[in-house]
Amino acid sequence: MTKTLTQIISATQALLLDDGTRFTTATVTAACRSALRDFNMVAPVFAGELIDVVNTQKEYALNATAFQNLIDIQDVLKQGTDTYLDDNNSLPFDFYMEDNAPFIRLRTAQSSGYLIVRYTIPNTVSGLDSETESTIPAYWDNTLIDGTCYYSCLVRSAGRVETINLNQGVPDTLQQTLAFYRQAFQMGLAQASRTHAPISNPSTAAWNDRWH
Repeated sequence: MTKTLTQIISATQALLLDDGTRFTTATVTAACRSALRDFNMVAPVFAGELIDVVNTQKEYALNATAFQNLIDIQDVLKQGTDTYLDDNNSLPFDFYMEDNAPFIRLRTAQSSGYLIVRYTIPNTVSGLDSETESTIPAYWDNTLIDGTCYYSCLVRSAGRVETINLNQGVPDTLQQTLAFYRQAFQMGLAQASRTHAPISNPSTAAWNDRWH
């Protein structure tokens, strides 16, 4: 179970030694949103959905609730038989958007069975933008908090650009803190980006194929 927005705000303020005066709930919430966006760019949720094959049909509208926040389609496979369910065959397809709705078009129509559509959607944080579930694995909580600290410091630094600084050491300290959390966040993102997506049997069509 990963942290909720309330827990992330508390953890961020604790790390920045603040009681909510300088790093307010609104600031940290905005920072968490930015950190989550960056996380989703490198490590979204890999998901899959079954679609009934329609005989001779090539185009399929992805209008199920599961595809509501679709980022990309990773693969489309023909589900194996009852005896060989693991023998799923990857199908050539095109993915496109029409009227902001996602569609796939098979190069060759299928006669029966099921299509397995593998796709990506964003991770969510419970309490952020009306979401009710936190989907990021608990292992990555600290990475998201590092990113939230980074963006919180970035916002705080921007807010002091044109203010009268009675203590000239404050901007320098903010920059040092910002740099620390930026590095920690980037290292976490680099590790998260190595998450492996589910695949069918790797293609050996070319020596430089991405699964080679």
